Amino acid sequence: MATRTIKDRIQSAVVAVLPAGVEVLATGGDGDQIDLRINRVKIRAAWAGEGRLCHIRELLAHLPRRPDIIVARRLSPGARALLRESGAGWVDETGGCA
Repeated sequence: MATRTIKDRIQSAVVAVLPAGVEVLATGGDGDQIDLRINRVKIRAAWAGEGRLCHIRELLAHLPRRPDIIVARRLSPGARALLRESGAGWVDETGGCA
């Protein structure tokens, strides 16, 4: 089985939580951050690995540009609360989103 890239994981997680027929395209990015176009809206998404609270704190503290959404394998309740307080959206690979 081929290893999926961070770009593929972010795009797949976002597609999974949107209604059928919504077009999601990765349009660029670097490292753990990518730009997505959802229909005609551009957003910035960042990968947070396993999604633990410590991962989210580190990500938010060190990113040069705050993303619109954070994507992770599975966001912990504490990580979700911090993202809600910071005003960032989130999606995880379990199908959760806010």
